[in-house]
Amino acid sequence: KALPSKMKTKYWLGKQQLRQKMGKEQDEWVVRGDSSLDARLSYFHHVNHSCNELLRLCDRMQHHMKGLSVQGMLLGKFLDARSKHEGTEAGKMMSYIGYAEEYMSKKRNTIHPSLNRL
Repeated sequence: KALPSKMKTKYWLGKQQLRQKMGKEQDEWVVRGDSSLDARLSYFHHVNHSCNELLRLCDRMQHHMKGLSVQGMLLGKFLDARSKHEGTEAGKMMSYIGYAEEYMSKKRNTIHPSLNRL
């Protein structure tokens, strides 16, 4: 904060403490103005906390989606590699499933830029 702003804050805090120690009541208009400001500040802090929590959850989701994408890609490559050793219908199915897993992994990777923009 700038020096004048700090001085004003300290002045008003000191004045308020002096009034309280002397036993004087605060002006009713000041109290009403403070309650309105307090309500706005409380609302701001609640929204700020919610936004920070949402950002944290988006980061966690992005981290987990990246891990899921990597594991899906590895599974797809594994199934595709193993399907080449199988000459039966099971080998064909492994090849199809491996291709599908790799495709879905690539699609999950395309979501990352949009989450980063969020």
